[in-house]
Amino acid sequence: MKEDRHLRISVIALTLAAAPLAACGSLPSSGPSSNAIVVKANADTNARSPYDVVEINPSVADVVSAYEPTGLARSFGKGRYAPDIRIGVGDTVSVTIFEAASGGLFSSESTSGNASKNVTLPAQTVDSSGAITVPYAGRIPVKGRTPAQVGRSIEDALAGKAIKPQAVVSVTNPMSTSVTVTGDVAASKQVTLSTKGDRVLDAIAAAGGPRYPAYETFVSLTRGGKTQTMLLAKLIEEPRQNVYLRPNDQVFVFRQPQTFTAFGATGTNTTVPFDAPTLNLAEAVGKAGGLSDIRADAGGVYVFRYETAELAKQLGLGKGKTAAPGTMVPVVYHANLKNPQGYFAAQRFLLRDKDIVYVSDAPATDLSKFLTLIGLGTGTVRTTAGTVSAVH
Repeated sequence: MKEDRHLRISVIALTLAAAPLAACGSLPSSGPSSNAIVVKANADTNARSPYDVVEINPSVADVVSAYEPTGLARSFGKGRYAPDIRIGVGDTVSVTIFEAASGGLFSSESTSGNASKNVTLPAQTVDSSGAITVPYAGRIPVKGRTPAQVGRSIEDALAGKAIKPQAVVSVTNPMSTSVTVTGDVAASKQVTLSTKGDRVLDAIAAAGGPRYPAYETFVSLTRGGKTQTMLLAKLIEEPRQNVYLRPNDQVFVFRQPQTFTAFGATGTNTTVPFDAPTLNLAEAVGKAGGLSDIRADAGGVYVFRYETAELAKQLGLGKGKTAAPGTMVPVVYHANLKNPQGYFAAQRFLLRDKDIVYVSDAPATDLSKFLTLIGLGTGTVRTTAGTVSAVH
């Protein structure tokens, strides 16, 4: 009995001596501790730190959630007026010529004896050279010009040949002033832009609308080699993002559910869909199964993401001061849910697609793991001690 008591005392002493090793990461873990995250961020100067750690408070949550890193208005401008529609190659053009009196080049007399002082020419498709042909006027360049400009050119070419001619030009099939809408819409098609001006949502509606909910549908607009993408739900909510389209724009609609990944001491470690246009941090923790009662450090809830250098500069981060414009910098946002105020801040902090939400283990978790391992080891020691006693 005395030897067994000494053995138990030795095991306890060994446990207490080895406990610091558990805190140093020698035991299995689901991820870094809160202390490790902060220490790593402060290991070097701000310029050399691998990432910045930002405390989530109401003001930070408002700045970060209001910032729009992408958007159609940022790249293409919202535009105040409809674009100036001009004739292009492939368009079908109709020309009607009027004369001031009968007996001119374009006058005709019907069987009833009534004279006509106008004629509508057969519709023509603008050829690759960008011109059409008008009798007695010859080749008339039309590419890049408005119908009114083309009409004046025809009148000038007919001056002295026809009786005070006036020409009315209209585009009956404006192929060059269309945009292409493809992807997850009811019917991919070319949409002809009207003279009043058409916006992105107008073109999507003309193609039959999206096939999937707006909160998991994205819209890409390509113009002149530049492409920008944004969530359809935000495009609907923010009218300024619904920019005017220009000829030859390409609108691509595609489904891509927004997700975040949960790691650490949460109810589940997996990729979780938003299933909504927006999702705040408090909702995200709930969707991931909440905080584990026996493992989680409620004061160690983190969001890992890349931010633009512009936003990092707004937040006064070290990375924002040194990063080149347009680059992305790693940022770790920290929420302390041990503090009741932390829950209010978490409700105002919006997640973004592909964020990582990590909840660190409580400090006592490593000790619990270690004691479990020692418990198994003690059983082995006791078995061995029993065997030795039996031999003696």
